[in-house]
Amino acid sequence: MLDSANVWLLMISGTEGLSDIFSVFHDGGITRYSANGANLELEVEVPYLAERVNPAFRSFRVALLQVQNLSFTTWPKDREAEPSILRLLSQIFEPELEILSGEVDGELIKVICNQSDAGGDYCGGELFFSAVGATVTDEGGKEYSIDELRQLSSEYWQKWSDGHD
Repeated sequence: MLDSANVWLLMISGTEGLSDIFSVFHDGGITRYSANGANLELEVEVPYLAERVNPAFRSFRVALLQVQNLSFTTWPKDREAEPSILRLLSQIFEPELEILSGEVDGELIKVICNQSDAGGDYCGGELFFSAVGATVTDEGGKEYSIDELRQLSSEYWQKWSDGHD
């Protein structure tokens, strides 16, 4: 849980850095969320990267500072239906979202997501927000810079393309 005493030693800031967090976590699932005021904490289960840090790890924690303009625009399963815009945390994060990529959209971060809950009326969508910054930590509490995350991802995908996992 976030609190005001958090020390943001390796804070990732700027729209490019924040969007890159989500691109690094491609295929990761947002499995838990919590909020404290305008701060939002997400648990992203991305075993293929977490296991590179420690074979017992499955996820990373993304702590977003001073989140604003949070919304999720759905992709309706019915192609004739209009997209919904969700704004409540429970509506956005209760069905697990699978991260496809992050990108900059004006002054906002846009995270492209799949949502495979068979009971829902949408199959994914676009998560939008702005934030002052973020920290990313592994299950052991080690904090990562955006360059370290990019390197972790790059090494994984290079090994994957070479035919190894």
